[in-house]
This record gives sequence, structure tokens and C-alpha cells, in this order.
Amino acid sequence: MNARKGRWEEALLKLNELGLLIDDYYIDERFVRLLIMPVEVFALYSENPALPGDKKATKKRGEKKTVNDLDFALNVKKMIVYLGRKGLNLAKSGKIKQIDLKDTENKFLRPDIALFMEKSQIYQIELLLPLMRQMDIVRVKRDDVVLRNEYDAILEMDPLDLQKKVMQEITSGRDRRVRYEDVFEPMYVPFYEKAVFDECVSAIQKRGRVLFFVILATMIREKLILARSFRIKAFQQELAELKKELVSAFFYLQLLGLISVDYPDRFLEISELGALVFRGKALSRDDQKGGIILNPDMSLIAIPEKLSIEGLYLLKSFLEIKSFDNVYTFQLTRDSFLEGMLLKRDPQDLIDFLRKTCRSDLPQNLLFSIDEWSRSLPLVTITDECVLVQTQDPIHMDLLLGQITGKRFVTQKIGPTSILIEQDKIGETIQLAEKLNLIVRLVR
Repeated sequence: MNARKGRWEEALLKLNELGLLIDDYYIDERFVRLLIMPVEVFALYSENPALPGDKKATKKRGEKKTVNDLDFALNVKKMIVYLGRKGLNLAKSGKIKQIDLKDTENKFLRPDIALFMEKSQIYQIELLLPLMRQMDIVRVKRDDVVLRNEYDAILEMDPLDLQKKVMQEITSGRDRRVRYEDVFEPMYVPFYEKAVFDECVSAIQKRGRVLFFVILATMIREKLILARSFRIKAFQQELAELKKELVSAFFYLQLLGLISVDYPDRFLEISELGALVFRGKALSRDDQKGGIILNPDMSLIAIPEKLSIEGLYLLKSFLEIKSFDNVYTFQLTRDSFLEGMLLKRDPQDLIDFLRKTCRSDLPQNLLFSIDEWSRSLPLVTITDECVLVQTQDPIHMDLLLGQITGKRFVTQKIGPTSILIEQDKIGETIQLAEKLNLIVRLVR
């Protein structure tokens, strides 16, 4: 039906041509023709589905297994840091500007959402903002999306606790009756219905490793075709409504790292994180020696099979992901490391983790860089209410003043680390601070 763009009558005729249906009829005041798939045929194909391609062929192109682990939960924290550093100004229509859609996509992790190809082009920020509004940590102020005061608690939250909170908020978001601004509404994939979500989880757990289209077919049969209220006239509409709910449930199961997906055939199974959430099975904390290969240029290769979910979460907090093809390639830079500190991670945890998992001793240049970057966080605080600019270190304020003196930015100097600036100079102050490699925190 997917190949035939939802035209179920054509798909039905094709099945009949293949000899998979019983063609029957009866007369009850009028002629009624039935095309029936025997339960034995359905069971056979459910257990032994016909996969496309030649099984004798060499390894399929694009063959890989992906699981998102805690990536979406980490993106919530990364979004908080992004709003604190850059801010987000909306277009006059109230929508996110195209330039910000692309910019944020490069700043965040990219969880795999390709289970539904038509959804795979959704930007992460479009998934994050509705959830963060539901969590009451963002709001619209004039034309800007700004942080609320409660966001520090989210940054400090344990990743597994944040994962639980995210799921709770998505569940309660489905029952919300008050409409938010369009930028905070889940326009492309609605929050899942809890009952349907639970049924999808149960179906996967019952079958173990299973093809996605088999699960979809089984649930459509059980929930729609075999329902006592089933009427053929309403089939097209009811199928569209059911598929919308199933797509929502499976989309969030994948996004939240609760299932793993084997491509290209799209086999599904409950992930390690999913086993924790649904069965209470403890996560493995086994980070093995040799799980990380560290290069002299501070790039490293991480082998997921040898690392724990929380270990990978730590790496993703402090390092930039360059690529993923069954193994991760990371790069440690000053910017990525300082972002890890803004995410409230302890640099010593990173050092201990690398010592435990690297094949060789840590190079001195890496330890020296981490020590230097950890010593002083070059933080500039800007608030647009009283237009106060602060630095933690007087040296950083002197650097900033050296750039803006004579430009009529400063209205008053109130201390070695504090000045007041003109309200319309906030954007230029941010640009100058970033040129000096100072990290901006914008408080609104």
C-alpha cells in the first residue's frame, strides 16, 4: 500500500493476482463479493516476511544498526545552552527563521528519525521547542524565544531522570487543552497517545526482533480490521487515523532511543535504554579498555559495543561528533569542551573515563588543554532588562572594553567586571565578545 500511495484497492487486487486470497461471494438480497486472506497465510508471512532484494547478494548498501540512546535528552540541554548563548529571534510570521533552522541543526546531535523517510527532514529544534514549552522552560517574549528561570534545574538533572521527565511531559502534552504559539506546537508529529504507545511497545516485546511493516500490518489487522465496529465504507478514513497514531508512537519510540532499528530492512527491537524504561532492567556500566582509540590531534574513535550508554553521553557532552558509521568519530575542541562545562559536566569525569577506556596513555597535550580550558570559564553575562554586562574575570572585561570604547556602547562602568550598555547594542556586544573567544550567556 505504501508503494501504491495508499490505494488499498490496487494492493488488494495485486494480492489476489498472486493467489494469496480466497475469492468468495454470497447473496443476501444483493450480491456481495469477498476477498479474504486466510489466517494461515497471514501468519506465514508475518513469521517469514518476503524481503526485497537478493538474499545471496553481497552485503546490502546502507546496512547499519542505529539507536539514539540519550541523544534527545542531551539535545534538550544543548538547546538551553544555545538559547542562553545566541537567543532565538522569530520571523514576523511567528515561525523559526530558515537561517536558525540550519544553524541549530549543526549545533545539536542528530538522532536517527529515518524510520519514516517523510519525517527524516524535520529539524531538531522543531521537535525540541514544543517539548520545552510543555516543560515550562521557554516562552515567547516579544519576537524572541527566551528561557525561563527554571532551566538551571534541567541542566543539572541526571540524564536518566531527564529521560523520564521528557516521557512524562510528552504523555501529558497529548491531553493539553490550551493552545500555545505555533512555534511551540508539535506540527509535524503530534505527541503520542499513551494507550497506543503502550500497545506498540507490547507488540515489539512480544515478537522480539521484528520487521516494522509486520508490526504495522499486525496492529492494523487487530485494531481495525477485526474490530466489531469495522465498516468497509469507513476503512480509508479509519486507516489514515490509525496510521497517524501509530506513526506518532513509533516515531517517539525511535527518537527517545527506546528501540533500535536495523537498516535497510527496518528490523525493530527494544533497545538497552528501552529495557530499562519498560522492564526495569539495569543499564550496563561496562566501559571496556580499548573502547576508545585516541589520536594525537585529539580526535578519537569510539566503539559503541565496548562503551556504556552513560559513557557515550559523557563523550557527546564534551566532544563534537564528526561522523557515525557503526563507530563514532569525535573531535575534542576548546568550544566543544567549554560547552560540556556549560552543560554542567565535570571535566574530571571525562579524564577518568578516557583513562579507563583508551588503549594507550593520555597524551600530555590533551591533559594540558583540558587543564587550561577548565581553569577559567570566559563567561560574559548579558541581560536585556537592565542591559547589564558582566564578566567573571576583570581581564575579560578589559578585553571587551578595548573593543567597545569610543563606540558609545557603554553608559556606565559600575565595577571591574560590570558595565551598563545601550539596549540596542546587545547584538553587537555579543558579536564582539565571540570574536574575543568569550562565551556569552544571554539572560532574558
